[in-house]
Parts: sequence; structure tokens; C-alpha cells
Amino acid sequence: MVTSAREEIRAVVEERARRDSLDEVASLRSDGHAEQTVRSEYHGRFLIELLQNARDAAMKAAKLDTSGRSWGRLRIELGPGSLVVANQGVPVTPKVLLYSLGKFGESTKPHGEGIGHKGIGFKSVLEVSLTPELYSREADTGPFDLAVRFDPEWAVGLVQARSANLAQLVEELPAESVDDPVATIPVLAFPQWVDDPVSGWEGFNTVVRLVHEPRFDALLGLDADEWQRRACTAVDALSDQIVVLLAAFDRIEIAVEGDAEQVIERRVLHEHGGDLRVSDVEVVRGGMTSTRWRLFERSLEGYEGLTGDHAVGVRLVELGGRLHPAQPWVGEPGDSGGGCFHLFFPTEIPTRLPFLLHAYFSVNASRTRFARDADAHNRALLLDGLEALVADAVTALVEDADVDPAPLAGLFAENDTQQGDGLAAEFRRRVLTRLDGLAWV
Repeated sequence: MVTSAREEIRAVVEERARRDSLDEVASLRSDGHAEQTVRSEYHGRFLIELLQNARDAAMKAAKLDTSGRSWGRLRIELGPGSLVVANQGVPVTPKVLLYSLGKFGESTKPHGEGIGHKGIGFKSVLEVSLTPELYSREADTGPFDLAVRFDPEWAVGLVQARSANLAQLVEELPAESVDDPVATIPVLAFPQWVDDPVSGWEGFNTVVRLVHEPRFDALLGLDADEWQRRACTAVDALSDQIVVLLAAFDRIEIAVEGDAEQVIERRVLHEHGGDLRVSDVEVVRGGMTSTRWRLFERSLEGYEGLTGDHAVGVRLVELGGRLHPAQPWVGEPGDSGGGCFHLFFPTEIPTRLPFLLHAYFSVNASRTRFARDADAHNRALLLDGLEALVADAVTALVEDADVDPAPLAGLFAENDTQQGDGLAAEFRRRVLTRLDGLAWV
């Protein structure tokens, strides 16, 4: 299988490198510029995007498996100039590599079956590494079936070798299009086979390795210190809220060189099914409970896959033998994306409500606002879905003898600040109006 995968990738990449017409050369450079745009719009999200892909792969593996095996282990390792993310999900195939990760607008996942969308998010890794490595296999041990790395200098050399009239065609392009070929090559379109893949990753199916490469510091505006700072910031941003919503992972191992290894566990203490699913979830870090949540989940009728799923999480703390609702953040307000809408991961759209709120929203690439061309979809999730779910969550808390709901009123007051997004502000007003009719106030 390794030989056939290697030959399939080599054949496609060599043919892809041949550019015999002006239109083909212009298309190559256009793809390179598009890749740069994605890298810019997804700034700071390279680890989040890798976790999205890992989550989708794990969920698919669990769906296909009938043995009852757990697929929920994830490992992150950060060393000097190296960040590795390994997961146990379905492997990456040559076709996914070539036609999803290496292209724009193509996807192997039907809409609603995964968080990731059309292979775009993986391109965010190019913010910190133009030489990412990807290893994958059917089994979780033994040799990798797929082992590739990317390198823009190698890709440019291949295109130059395969395109006899490249220099002449480049000169025919508009003057403003003639720039550094390394800066405009679509890096992920040209995977290169690795003869000496990483070792020591038994138990995982897919391993992604991002490496600081000084050759491209000027191009990326990085040096070794800045690279390490961005990688550390990305790892530190793995919040309890993310762990709660990424239900695929029950064990996340984080190894940062120089620090004690950290293990994050997601434990479901109690779960009740039906139309309204209610779970008590603990996030455990280093063997100690970090946060505890009451998670309310429901799916809207008429939606496929994940698209109609929405959730309301209430953070609970134990005081005097009873559970008390607390702000959804941990530490200071705004920490770890608290107080904002989540699409599994935090957006930058504030809720001004004391809940962890999640739905399959459509947002812009930078996650700073709801997508303007999907207003009807987002309004349905907010006003038909989450609004009712918040009310049901509050009602359930009031009826639970183990929970003292009184602190909720104070939490709402703490969040009574200016709202920026119009749809989010409307949602908050409607939630408050709806809650005014409940006995808890």
C-alpha cells in the first residue's frame, strides 16, 4: 500500500507541476495567493484547525467501528521549534491529501458531518510552517502508509523542471504578478514523500508535525523566539470549554518541553437521553477537577448531521453542599473564550450571557461576526434553538434540588454590558424576555 500511495502522489504532483500555458501559470500563482489569503484570515488558529481535523477523524472512526473501542485520545507535543499533534481517527488517504488539503473548495466530508470545511483550515498551519509534515496509517502501529512533507523551494524547483517555457510565460504575466516564486507557490499542492518518517507514535493513526524552518523566517515574519511564542500561545488556549464541546476526546495529553506532562480528561458523570440530553461533565487536569459543567443538548428537526445540534453549558461550583452556577470562563472575564458563542471552538462574538453557548453557526473566516449571507440559518439556530434551550436549562436547574439557581441573577448582571453584534444583541434581549416569565427570577 505504501508503494502505491507513494506512486499515486508522485504521479499527480509531477503532472500538477507541469505548466505549459499562460493560463496554467497564472492559475498556479492565483492558487498561491489564495493560500496566502487563507493563512492571513486564519491567523492564530493553526492548532485549533488541527484539532478540528482530529475531532472529525475520531468521530468518523468511532462511527465506522463496531468493536466499542475508544478513539478519543489526542496528544500534543511542543519542543523547541517543533509542534506535533497526533490523533486516533480515520487515516488521511492520498486522495484526501491531494484533492482536499491540496486544493480549494473540495471536501471529503458531507456538509454537517464534520467541523472542518473543504480542507481550508489545514492551510492555516502555513502561518508558522511552510514545511509541515503529515504521517498517516490504517493501523495505529507499524510503518506509515502515507508520509509526506511540504517545501515551497522544492515545489518551485519541480515546477521549473517540469515546465519548459516557464520563464517566458512568467514574463508575459502582468508586471505586478511577477514576484518571488517561493512566496506565491501553493505549498500544499505539492506533497513530497518522506523516506524517514517520524517514529515512536504507536497508538496513533495520524501525526502532523510543524517545524520552524529558518529559511522562511523573512517570508513569514518570524524568528525562533516568535515561532515558539505563537506555538505556546496556541497550546495554552486549549480551554476547558473546548474540551467540553469536543466530545470526541476523552483524553488529551500535552507535553511541553521543560514542563510536567499534562493530561486533560473529559469525564461524563451522568447522562440522560431523550429529546433534551442532559450530561454532567468534568474536565480534569493533572488528576484534579478543573471545572464541572451541566450540559444541555438538543437537535433541531429538519437538519442533517451536526448542523442542527446546539448546546448550553452551565458551569457549576460546589459551595456549602450545593452546586452553584458560575460564569462560563475560568479566572478573569474573557479568559479562554468565555462569554462568547462557540462553534466547538470560541468565536469572537460575545454573548453577554452566563452560559457556554454552542451551535453550528456560519461565521466569517476570522470568527469575528456571524456570516452575513447565512442570516436565516443563524437566526434559526439562535432564535428557534438556543433561546428555547436556555429557558429549558434554567428551568431544569430550578427544579434540581442539588442546585441553587439564585446566583444566576447576579451572573446576568455581571454580563450587562454593551453588545456589538446585532443578531447576538437581539438573541440576548429575547432570552432575557423569555426568562422573565420563569419563576426563578
